[in-house]
Amino acid sequence: MPRITSPDELFFPVDTSPIYTRWGSGGSAREIPISGRLAVVKSNEVLGVVGKNYRLVTNHEACAYARKCAQAVFQDTVEDEWEIFAADAPKSGIYCHIDLRHKTGKLDFGYVMVGKREEVPDAYGPYIRVTNSYNGQRALRFTIGCYRKVCKNGLTARSDLVSFSFAHTRDNIQSEIEFVVNHERVRRMQQEFKDSFDALRRYRFEGKHGKALVQAILAIRMPVKAKDDDDRPFNAFQRDWFRLDGYVDSMYTKYAVKLGDNAYAALQAATELASHPIDNLCLRKDRNMLQKLAGEWLVDFRHRCQKSEFDLPDYLALETHAHEGQAISRRFAT
Repeated sequence: MPRITSPDELFFPVDTSPIYTRWGSGGSAREIPISGRLAVVKSNEVLGVVGKNYRLVTNHEACAYARKCAQAVFQDTVEDEWEIFAADAPKSGIYCHIDLRHKTGKLDFGYVMVGKREEVPDAYGPYIRVTNSYNGQRALRFTIGCYRKVCKNGLTARSDLVSFSFAHTRDNIQSEIEFVVNHERVRRMQQEFKDSFDALRRYRFEGKHGKALVQAILAIRMPVKAKDDDDRPFNAFQRDWFRLDGYVDSMYTKYAVKLGDNAYAALQAATELASHPIDNLCLRKDRNMLQKLAGEWLVDFRHRCQKSEFDLPDYLALETHAHEGQAISRRFAT
């Protein structure tokens, strides 16, 4: 499905409006306001129906809060030094994710040495992602991620590290939001990213496992509808699975040529796909979810692969079975 990726398209006028019901018929019909409910309106389009205590936060306001959040997390910066550099939203604009990064390199996480001869430095910088919605289904949320500066591909940190969430109510969102930050936790997060990148770079394997590892990172598995079935003609899901499977393989190969056959190359392939998802029936997750999966996998795999008994083929087999089991459970539940 087409999505909004230009931040400018998300700063449209929006407001709340009373909702009325029509009572009676003909000339005696009259409009009666529905008590306790409001419509969130963009031009003549209703984006959502919310309660009377709903606190509307425009995307412009959300970005202003994000700058305050960024300054609170990274104390050596000021709000004006943070700029918008990425966005993602459905075409309706009913919700969105907007990323802000620091304009300079002074917040870089340090350098990861990459390449087969370990000659090329790889710099990472942090970003703040603000999530906002106009139907009350998603809280106003701020999370931290990091992006590879050479290509801007990113991943989001685990939510238990540094994350702020505020329900869209007047009690929770005032004119000023206070961000209480554990700065020692922020420093540990940066070090954890760096240590994890280094561990992935050192974990090498046979190239034939690269594609499967990228798919495991992003929880990509063949849908039931794409499996071969003699009683069913070739369908759109099968066509798109072949395309996606081949795309992942080519993406991993591209990074393996530069970085070698290792888990760091697999992560780079995964974050490129996560940051620039392709339109495909077998890839239904949005950019935010894919980057979140990459961030969670990064730390988890680092701890797994450093154990002496870790076996990559066994790990990939377990990941495949786990996702197939989830797919079967969902199919029988519907």
